Amino acid sequence: MYQEHIDKNGIFTQTLKCVEELGELSVALMKDLKGSTDFNNIDEEIADVSIKLEQMLEIYKNSAKVNEYRSKKLIRIGVL
Repeated sequence: MYQEHIDKNGIFTQTLKCVEELGELSVALMKDLKGSTDFNNIDEEIADVSIKLEQMLEIYKNSAKVNEYRSKKLIRIGVL
């Protein structure tokens, strides 16, 4: 789904953008913890991070392994 975009911009750039989006989400969540809540910003940053994480799955071709770890962690915390 994202391969054309990844090919156009390069793996380094898309990985860097992922790190940037993670940082922006971190800042938005810290602001919320400090009482300066902007839910629209949090929603937008979660969407951005979600997209970038999907791109990382495509870049690293590790969806199966990530889903395996995810399932194990969800079982451990009692969600599954």
